Amino acid sequence: MHFEYFRYKRYMENIEYLNLLTEDARRTIWRVEYCPKPSDNAPSAAQTGEHPLGLKPGTYTLMRLNAADDSALAEALCSLEPNPGLATLLAVQHLTGTAEAAQKTESAGTLQWYEPLEAGTLSALLASREHIPVAEVASLARSLCEGLAHLHHQGFIHGAISTENVLISTHGTPKLIDTRHAPGNLSTSALSLAQAEDTRALARLLWHALTGKPPAAAHERIPLPLAAEDITENMGYTLENVLDTDLPSLETIVEVFSKVQAVPLNAYLSAPEDVRERMPAASNQQQGSKSKPVQNAPAAKARPKESKARQESSNKPQKKILQTSKNRMLLGALALTLAVGVGVVSYQLGSHDSAPVQTASATTAANEHDDERKIIETLIEERNRELTEKGAPTLQVRSLTKVEHKGDTLALTAEVQAPGYTPTEAELRDKGVRMQDGMAVQKVTFELHQDNGHWRIASAVPVSE
Repeated sequence: MHFEYFRYKRYMENIEYLNLLTEDARRTIWRVEYCPKPSDNAPSAAQTGEHPLGLKPGTYTLMRLNAADDSALAEALCSLEPNPGLATLLAVQHLTGTAEAAQKTESAGTLQWYEPLEAGTLSALLASREHIPVAEVASLARSLCEGLAHLHHQGFIHGAISTENVLISTHGTPKLIDTRHAPGNLSTSALSLAQAEDTRALARLLWHALTGKPPAAAHERIPLPLAAEDITENMGYTLENVLDTDLPSLETIVEVFSKVQAVPLNAYLSAPEDVRERMPAASNQQQGSKSKPVQNAPAAKARPKESKARQESSNKPQKKILQTSKNRMLLGALALTLAVGVGVVSYQLGSHDSAPVQTASATTAANEHDDERKIIETLIEERNRELTEKGAPTLQVRSLTKVEHKGDTLALTAEVQAPGYTPTEAELRDKGVRMQDGMAVQKVTFELHQDNGHWRIASAVPVSE
């Protein structure tokens, strides 16, 4: 267990704040770079091989509690064996207040140093994608159930399970943070009730992830299979039972999600920009393999840095580079409407076997539409390859009605048609689908993002007229 008492100025000098992940009145969680500096009369850590707190320089997740923390809780958390579903607490520091700190509204508090979980919070992921597909929720459920079961087995109560307290690694692994209660003097029955509330809170979180909204009260709740796609009656019944029973079991959640092929969480859109390049895309093999227990994803290989000349070239607005992949692109899950639909699609282009398509500069209204139509048509064609393999109807761009440039983001409103597709009455009534020239037609707003010259579809949202 590592504790250190130190003054505000020194704490500021040792930490470079990279990204704010989440904050509330109680605490703030940051992604930071730890860069310990030697004192005037002491050799540097590089010279001695010894580092303050026992932490080497590098990136960490830092939670700052605005009040002095319970030392017994911190010590108990540090003594826990590492678990795939829990953020590992590495060190704790207790701050001492100073006059300088008071002037800057910084008071005494506690710093908790965790392993680097750099892709942000589950809350941020849901804000960017609205909801996530069953395959990713299965990964979420298994990881968090494992972490929570480990806490409960050791007598802990988390006490604050929420989307803000789930952090995601660059490999798409979710982990719980900010456990609130150490093993204490609670009676067996009181401990069981508190841990049961943890389990219900986890079920509410999974429901939120699947539907985009927390579950309502039992008498107002829409059945889960009607509120989310690809949900079986058994899965819906299990989560509703966990929400409504007095002593729910984590094992029932684990069992129902064990039958789903799990893939890592896709937090690309919500992750800090400087983290995205280190986030691997889920492989096609993962999507096609049989169900198996969740395991930590292998470490991603860092991409080589681009030369200055190449960076400058890719940043020039007059050279928009569009490349297509010889491998199927990872689209993630999309709540389909006419096979495009509502939700967020995120993927990265793989290796390329075709020459880059050079699109002209959008200098005039006339050639701008031509250029952007090429981009969206190429991306939809990539999507069509996957739809064809599944026997689903394909899409065609019928017309491009609106183009908006926002830096490296492109908003396109287009009419798409699906030859041979027969829409349902609900789609005709609620999804803006109409029949025209014997084909199902829908207006969709696509948001496209460009990263290192590669275009990807970030979202596709039907336009209701």
